[in-house]
This record gives sequence, C-alpha cells and structure tokens, in this order.
Amino acid sequence: MENLSAILESIDKKARIEAASMIAKAEESAARIVSEGKAKARAEEERIVDDALAVSEEELRRVKVTAGLEARNEILASKGSMISGVLAELPAKLHSLTDKDYACLIRGVVLSFAPLGLVHVIPAEVDKEVFNSTFVMGINTALEARGQETTLILTGETLEASGGLVLKSDTVTVDCTLESICEYYKEALEPIISNALFTE
Repeated sequence: MENLSAILESIDKKARIEAASMIAKAEESAARIVSEGKAKARAEEERIVDDALAVSEEELRRVKVTAGLEARNEILASKGSMISGVLAELPAKLHSLTDKDYACLIRGVVLSFAPLGLVHVIPAEVDKEVFNSTFVMGINTALEARGQETTLILTGETLEASGGLVLKSDTVTVDCTLESICEYYKEALEPIISNALFTE
C-alpha cells in the first residue's frame, strides 16, 4: 500500500507539474495572442488613419485645384467680356475718325476685297458724303494701275448700317460695313486689345 501511495503521489506531482507547465504555456500563448492582436489593431488603426489622411490630402488638393480653375475661368471670362466690350465699341470708334482717315481705312479694305467685273458700291446712308464719286474714282485708278479688271460705280443706292459700304457684282456681294470688318479681323484684334488692356 505504501508503494501505491508513493506511486499515486508521484503521478499527482507529475500531473501538477505538467498542468502548471500547460497553464504557463497557455498563459504565454494567450499573452502573445493578445499582444499580436494589439499590434495588429494598432497597425490597422494606423493604416486607417493614414488612409483617412491621404484621402483628406487628396480631397484638399482637389478642392484647391478646382478652386484655382474656377478662379482662372472667372478671370478669363471677365477678360473676355472686357475684350468683347471693346470690340463692340470699335465700329463707332472707327466711324469717329476724321473723314480722311476713315476714307483711307475703307479704301484699303475695298482694294483688298473688290471682286472682278462691274461692281456696285452701296455706301451706308451715314457715309454717302464720304464714299462719293471722288472716292470711287480714286479706287478705280488704283485698281487699274495694278491691272485688276474691276470697275466700281455708284448707283445712288444706300444701306442701313453704322458705317462702311457693300460691294455688289453680278456674282458676289462683299460686305465692307464696319461691323463686318471688325468681325473679320476679330481674331487678329483680340490679342492686340488684350495686351493693351492687361499687360502690366
């Protein structure tokens, strides 16, 4: 019996040692799992924060870019409006030139665009005293001198326009009114006006 008690005591002792070892390992494993879990949680938290910051920075950048574009568009629209205003006033400005300078301006346009053949000159009602027979004769002389087979004639007909004239042959009509002249040269005039208005 004494041997049996000793055996049982030995078994119990070993069992307690093994149990203590298992508990220690379990506690160590649990601590490691908790530690790893906390580390993963911290890493995930940092990732979420970093992602949120990245999104915020990108959103801020996008807002800044959008605001910059909107401001630029507003400035361009404002400049475009000012340029359009100057162009709208240009026909009246041209018409306010002295008769000599005004006639010289229209003469240059007519010499550039006069069609061939017999061409009727139809001046604006307000300009019939400026674009008279002397004016037409001078252009015919210049056309003949350069060998162009064009003859301009006045018919007594006038048109309603702020200024300028119309050239009309049997085949084509050329609009040389002030509005049409300004529209034709609009692309060339816009940068000139822009530089005059906005160059610092």
